Amino acid sequence: MSDAPASQPSPPPQDGWVTLGNGETFELASRVNIGLATFIDSALLFPPLMLILTISMLFSLDRTGRGLSLSAGMILILLTAGSFILYPSVMITSKGQTLGMKYARIKIVSAEDGSYPNWEQLFRAYKEFMAHRLRTFSLPYNVRLHEHTKFLNECDVKIIKV
Repeated sequence: MSDAPASQPSPPPQDGWVTLGNGETFELASRVNIGLATFIDSALLFPPLMLILTISMLFSLDRTGRGLSLSAGMILILLTAGSFILYPSVMITSKGQTLGMKYARIKIVSAEDGSYPNWEQLFRAYKEFMAHRLRTFSLPYNVRLHEHTKFLNECDVKIIKV
């Protein structure tokens, strides 16, 4: 008979920690880290976006010079939506983090194996997050925070500290 102790299963992670499908355990990013990353990314996107919008508005006045043409309005909407959706999506699927996330020392990983999320996982998470926000919009603040934490724990991508 061997005197080696029997291997015991590792205890479940505490609140604020997550164990991925590959067995690795990471600390989840805090709201402060996520807020800092969002602020930095917005600050990085805002100046170039405003420059592009200003230039497009100057070149898209209607013939009377009084208002924007319909095509200019569509360009403005597409540029704004595209920059706030496409930039983070490309960065997260290729590097796991945006520039703001890199500064805040957090990244997004797949809950299955800890790799960068693919496009399907990322857009499923976006869709689920938007549905979650709509469901919890009218709830009191403390209930919303609890629901938000529960949502992040059930999502198939995780925001972890690096």
